[in-house]
Amino acid sequence: MRTLAKRPSRWKQFSLRTLLLFMSVCCVLMGVWAVYIQPYRDQAVAYDMVTRLGGNTVTKPGEGSRWHQWLVITFLGRKRFIRIVAVDLSSKQVDDEVLEGLIHLVFLERLVLDRTPITDESVAALERFDQLEELSLRYTSITDSSAESLSKLGGLRTLYLTGTRMSDEAIPHFRQLGALQEVFLRWTDITNQGAAQLTSTLPHCVVHHHALQTSAVRNTR
Repeated sequence: MRTLAKRPSRWKQFSLRTLLLFMSVCCVLMGVWAVYIQPYRDQAVAYDMVTRLGGNTVTKPGEGSRWHQWLVITFLGRKRFIRIVAVDLSSKQVDDEVLEGLIHLVFLERLVLDRTPITDESVAALERFDQLEELSLRYTSITDSSAESLSKLGGLRTLYLTGTRMSDEAIPHFRQLGALQEVFLRWTDITNQGAAQLTSTLPHCVVHHHALQTSAVRNTR
C-alpha cells in the first residue's frame, strides 16, 4: 500500500516566512539605530564624562533631516540632538580612559588638553580624531614619541605644543600634516634649524618658535 509523502504544514511555512521577515525588520532597525541614533547616544555619554571632570564644551545644533531629528529626540531627548564641536579639559585629570571616552565625540573639531597628565601612550588614542582641526597640548609631558600619532591627524589646522618636550626628532613627522596652518613650538627643545626646516617643508604654515626672528614671535599665545 502506497503512502503519500507528508507535506509541510501551512503553519510551519507561515512561521518560517514570519521569522525571516521579523529578522529582516530587526536588521533594518539595528542599522538605523547604529547609523542615526547610536552616535548621539555615545556622544551623550562622553558629554556627561566631560561635565563630571569639570570641563567646558561648545555645542552646535544637530544636523540632519526631519525624520533623523525625530528619531534622536524620540529615543534620547531633545537636548541630545546637538553636535559637540569643542572640548576644553585644561588642568583636569585626563587619563587613557578619558581619552578613549572622548573618541565618541564624532563631531569634535577642537580639543584642549593643556596642563593635563597625559603621556605619550595616551596621545596614541588621539589618532582616531580624524575630524579634529585644532589641538592644544601646551605644558604637558609629551615627547617626540607622540609625534607619530599626531602626524596621523590629517585634518589638523592648528597645533599648540608650547612647553612640551618636543625636539628636532619630531619635525619629520610634522611634515606630514599638510593641512597645518599654524603651529606653536615655543619653549620646546626644537632648535632654530628644526623650526626653519619645518617652515620650508610647510610654506603655508606659520611656525611660532621662541627663537625665530619673525613677527610670529611677538604672538603671546
